[in-house]
Amino acid sequence: MTLGEDGRRRPRRWVLYLAAGLALCVAGPAAAGVGWVAVKTHQADQGQPSPDAAANVFMLAVSSGEELGLRSALAPQHRDELVNEWREIRQDISRTEPAVSKVTAAAFVIEHQDDDRAQVVTEVRAVWWPTDGGGLMMHGSPYPWRFETRRDDGGWRVWSVDPHPWCGGHVRASACEQP
Repeated sequence: MTLGEDGRRRPRRWVLYLAAGLALCVAGPAAAGVGWVAVKTHQADQGQPSPDAAANVFMLAVSSGEELGLRSALAPQHRDELVNEWREIRQDISRTEPAVSKVTAAAFVIEHQDDDRAQVVTEVRAVWWPTDGGGLMMHGSPYPWRFETRRDDGGWRVWSVDPHPWCGGHVRASACEQP
C-alpha cells in the first residue's frame, strides 16, 4: 500500500485489478452455469415435436420401467392421473411370472390429426428372453394401445391412454397372480 496525499493508505492498483479479475473469473462461469440450467430446465418441460413422439416417450417409459422424462410428455392437466396409470401398468408388468424381459411397441400410427389433437395407435407386445442360455425367444400377441395427444404451447403431449389390459390381456390372468 502507498500513502496518499492526505496521509491515508491506498491499496495498490494491481491488487484491485487482481480482485476484479478473480471476481470475473468466478462470477462469469457461475452466471453461465445458472443460465444453462435455466434453459435446460425449460427445455425439459417442453412437449414433443409430434403426436407419435409423445406416445413413444410413454411407451419407452413402460418398457424401461423408468419414470425419468415421462412427465414432460404428459398433459399438465392429467399428469398425476397418467403417472398413476403408468405406475399401475408397470406394477402389472413387474408381477408377471415368468418375468417379462421387454415390452415392445410397433410403429406409431397417427390415425386422425387436427391442428391441436391427434389419435395415435401402436401394437404392443411382451417379449421374454431365455434365462438359461437357450436361444429361444418368446413374444406375446400384439394388441393395440391408443393415445390421445394434444398440442399446447410447449409441443405435443399425451392427454389420455387406452392400453390393452396387461393381466388377462397381454398375459393370461394367472400369470399375474401373486403366490
